[in-house]
Amino acid sequence: MEISELAVRLLIIFFPGMLATLLYDTFTRRKKRDYNVFITYSFVIGFLSYFVLYLFIDFLRLLGMPVRQITFLTYLFNSESPIVIREVVLGSVIALVIAFLWSYSFRYKWMQRLAVRFKVSKQFHEKDVWSEILNMEETPWVVIRDYERDRMYQGWIAYYSDTFQENELFLRDVIVYENNSGRKLYEVMGLYLTLDPANLQIEFQSTGGD
Repeated sequence: MEISELAVRLLIIFFPGMLATLLYDTFTRRKKRDYNVFITYSFVIGFLSYFVLYLFIDFLRLLGMPVRQITFLTYLFNSESPIVIREVVLGSVIALVIAFLWSYSFRYKWMQRLAVRFKVSKQFHEKDVWSEILNMEETPWVVIRDYERDRMYQGWIAYYSDTFQENELFLRDVIVYENNSGRKLYEVMGLYLTLDPANLQIEFQSTGGD
């Protein structure tokens, strides 16, 4: 498939936005986005990166520093105007900072907490209760009961899957008991576990074994 000159120009110009979106998805363990959503995010973050860069350079110019103003809008809307690679590189640096702040905001739920504080929303920050609970700041110590095998697993969750339907868990410092009798069977450093969602029961503890 032949790629048009306009498409190439847009890919180069909005490289900062695509970079920031890819990094955000990587840092937050997001699955592959829908193509249209990815393009939208890339354009928005790309514009934001150049806008922040514009404000920063404008501030330096106010201080009397001999720096050139960016011409982003010129070569965006004028196909005859050459792309200034220096601006794309600087925009990419700004995009890296935005990606880190964006990921940090997601990790600590800044936007959701702000929305709840101002009573704008009561929705979960995550997409479901599974992710909301397991993405807590504290490392969750849990007891997982497997009634089918008469087992009880006690440990702390090191890794977990994105969705409840997959419910993949990797536990650390695990103690395995008989569920009915409570008799201790053995200890292991790590345990991978997944169960039928209909039979999955997780009990959360404040500290390991207490």
